[in-house]
Amino acid sequence: MDIESIIILAFCPVLLPFYIFAILLMFGIGGKLLSGFNISKSETTAKEEYMFIARRAGIGVFIVLAMLHTIIVLMVLKLYIWGGVMIGLAVAFIIAFLLYMNNKKMKEKLQAVIDGMENQNNQKEENYESNTNGETN
Repeated sequence: MDIESIIILAFCPVLLPFYIFAILLMFGIGGKLLSGFNISKSETTAKEEYMFIARRAGIGVFIVLAMLHTIIVLMVLKLYIWGGVMIGLAVAFIIAFLLYMNNKKMKEKLQAVIDGMENQNNQKEENYESNTNGETN
C-alpha cells in the first residue's frame, strides 16, 4: 500500500462526524445541534419552516463536504489541475449557496421560525409567572 492510499484512508474518519451532521440536517433531526432552533411541536407552521431551512442547509453542507473531500483526495494523488478545478467549483458553489440561503424567501422562513421561538419564550415566561404568582426573591 502506497503512502497516498494511507493518507486518504487516515483522513476519511476525520470528515465522518461532519458527514453524519449533514445527513442529520437533511432529515431535519440535526437542527437540535444548531443553536436557536428549539421549537415546540405545537407550532406546526414554525416546525415546517424549520424543517425547510434545516434540509436546505443539510444538503448544502453535504455537498461542500463532498467537494472538500474530493479536493483533498485529488491533491494527495498529485492531480493538481483537477484539484484546482474542484477548488474553483467549490468556491462558486459556496457563494451560490450563501446567496440562496440569504434570499428573501429564506429570510421570510427564518423570520417565521424566530417568531415561533419568541412566542414559545413568551409562553414560558407567562407560565413561570403564573406558577410563582408574581413572587420575587
